Amino acid sequence: MDIGKPEEGETVVVSGAAGAVGSLVVQLAKISKCRVVAIAGSDQKCAWVKSLGADVALNYKASDFRSAMKSACPSGVDVYFENVGGSSAEAVFPLLNDFARVVACGMIAHYEADGGMAAGNPLALYSPQIVIKRIHIQGFICTDIIPKFPVIIGKLVGLVMKGKLKYKMDEVVGVENSIKALAGIFQGNNMGKRVIRMSEQPAVMPMRQFLMLKARPFVVGAFAAVTAGFLAKSRKK
Repeated sequence: MDIGKPEEGETVVVSGAAGAVGSLVVQLAKISKCRVVAIAGSDQKCAWVKSLGADVALNYKASDFRSAMKSACPSGVDVYFENVGGSSAEAVFPLLNDFARVVACGMIAHYEADGGMAAGNPLALYSPQIVIKRIHIQGFICTDIIPKFPVIIGKLVGLVMKGKLKYKMDEVVGVENSIKALAGIFQGNNMGKRVIRMSEQPAVMPMRQFLMLKARPFVVGAFAAVTAGFLAKSRKK
């Protein structure tokens, strides 16, 4: 929110929209009264993202993806939340408006390429537009906001408790399957937050029930303690 600065009525595009991060961004953008165009990797994922409130959900694997993206953004793109890179970014960058904001949270399409960057890097392809349109691009890593964790977690938990924020656990059973589960994220076969369930035994208490039992002070307190410890160690260094 601090980097993208979405305003009511603006068009926000979210790549990787069916993932753990992207699905939350879609919902937060809708809470901010923005028009949301979501990008995902299958029709099933697109249907789920639409159920979260996205105005439009596009499958980037479709043959008409680029033309569909252009049609979905007749007034251009004001905010682009980047999780993927690759063909998604190549379709979105030409549509960015003057003074658009790009929140670069991930580039998963490029992580395994030589030197960490695949051919067709959108930043290289569209660098003149970045200058001419005065586009603001900023990288985002969650450790940058560790001091804000208690406040952020408190707000997110509050939205979950009010039913305004939905989440999906993509469970893989058995720690022996953890490597396969992690690799699956890079192959795009997860939907929501991928987690490892240690055994077939069900959780003692569903997450929503846990939150509804006024666990928010505990969650926020735990994050505050972790944050304080991290900052203390950082100062010593």
